[in-house]
Amino acid sequence: MIVRLLRGRNENLVLRRQSQLDGNAAWVAVLGGETVDDTAASAYQTREIDRDRDLWVIEVDDPKGRYWPDKPIEE
Repeated sequence: MIVRLLRGRNENLVLRRQSQLDGNAAWVAVLGGETVDDTAASAYQTREIDRDRDLWVIEVDDPKGRYWPDKPIEE
């Protein structure tokens, strides 16, 4: 699963669930851990879908940057 946080006009933070060294799973920002433009986010998404046709992509409008999966939304 990929979560694409739409942080503003042409600003995307792309997250992917990955296993950590301790065996637990955590959400990790991909693409350098920074926000990227729509073109870079879409290209990553397309590459990942080509590798895994069953991949889920969830897009969340989050212009205030308050959302992170598995955490309460900050006020």
